[in-house]
Amino acid sequence: MSEDRHRFREGRDAWNRRQVLQGLGLAALAMTPLVGRIAFSGTAGAEEAALDSAAKRLRSLFDDPGDLGGLGREYLATSAPRPDRAALVRHLLPPGTSPQRIAEMQTEQLRSTMASMIQADLRDGRLMVIEGWLLSETELRLAALVVLTPA
Repeated sequence: MSEDRHRFREGRDAWNRRQVLQGLGLAALAMTPLVGRIAFSGTAGAEEAALDSAAKRLRSLFDDPGDLGGLGREYLATSAPRPDRAALVRHLLPPGTSPQRIAEMQTEQLRSTMASMIQADLRDGRLMVIEGWLLSETELRLAALVVLTPA
């Protein structure tokens, strides 16, 4: 078969079937990152919503945060890099626990989970002195989360 028979346009700029298929293949390759980004953005949005729900649930443990705000602000000011709300929630997740699971926990179970994490910090020496208080990283992250999460 002659390629001339399969021309899509006549004249000097005519493309044959091979050129059209090559062009379509290159276009598909060029679109691959965009398609992946679109698919990933939906997943990222769901994760962000779960982290937001978990942050609000953890914040709800404190009826009256009192001095926690000052401790939280000091922790945020001295932490490098400064953690955002999502990073704090991720650090407050026990191993193998999803943000959605935290958001769904009953109050007593959530308090018990946080108390276990505080005990592990004390046992492992993950402590900081802020405003004269010796506190665990978990306590300070909770205090910072109170600052970053409106009631």
